[in-house]
Amino acid sequence: MIPDKFVVGIGAQRAGSTWLYNLLNSHPEIQLAYEKEIHHFNNLAFGAPNNLKLQKAKLDQLRRCPQENSKLIEWYSLLCERTNTNDWYRSLFCDSNISYGKSVIYTGEVTPAYAILDEYYYRQLKDCFPQVKIIFILRNPVERIWSMARVSCERGHEVLTETYLRNLVSDEGTKLRTQYDRTIRCLLSTFSEENILLIFFEELFANSTLNRLSEFLSLDNKFSENIIDKVNSSKEIDCPDWFREIIVNEYQIMVHNIKKSIGYIPQPWMKYF
Repeated sequence: MIPDKFVVGIGAQRAGSTWLYNLLNSHPEIQLAYEKEIHHFNNLAFGAPNNLKLQKAKLDQLRRCPQENSKLIEWYSLLCERTNTNDWYRSLFCDSNISYGKSVIYTGEVTPAYAILDEYYYRQLKDCFPQVKIIFILRNPVERIWSMARVSCERGHEVLTETYLRNLVSDEGTKLRTQYDRTIRCLLSTFSEENILLIFFEELFANSTLNRLSEFLSLDNKFSENIIDKVNSSKEIDCPDWFREIIVNEYQIMVHNIKKSIGYIPQPWMKYF
């Protein structure tokens, strides 16, 4: 058996998805997958995700204490099998593989990369869970892409050179993850509007957002008050003016479309757009 209701969080990188996962899991009527990001549908669309190695490493770590982690070992073993079928995906949420509390009525996952899917793969998600609810987090493109750049450098993957920054903006992956208007169109053509919640990162930590989440999921607001405001935040470094201008020029039409579709954009976005 799988709990009656299913929720999926999507969004661009550096847009609060870890916070959303922790917040949803803090509710007594929600228990998400043991691993935050399953990457099933983007794996079908674009190939194997780069986090499979990390998931296997997690499994190896759990196996060092088998008696304490027997349920998690079974679940991560299933996760790492990756048969890449929708039946396999559904099995990850069966009560035979996840220990659900008696009060749990929601399960699901948070994979930001699902924001780059098209209607074909959204329909596959809907086929798996017909009443799935989608939470899509949008973040100011300037702040999001600059945060991506800083994190890549902090982790030793890149150096903040002009060449790297220009390549980052022109990268097709960056563009796909930041075309929020395209994602919204694909969502609306697949799911009913009542099953889609759009949240701006800039408003993510407000009490009003918790109320919107509760109303969207038809749950009482019993989210934990102890969830840290920001998770995986990067070191603050001022964004170069020339880099900011490139991003603004690249995405000003997209932001205009968002404002036209939703009716507004948050005040921090207006600083640039």
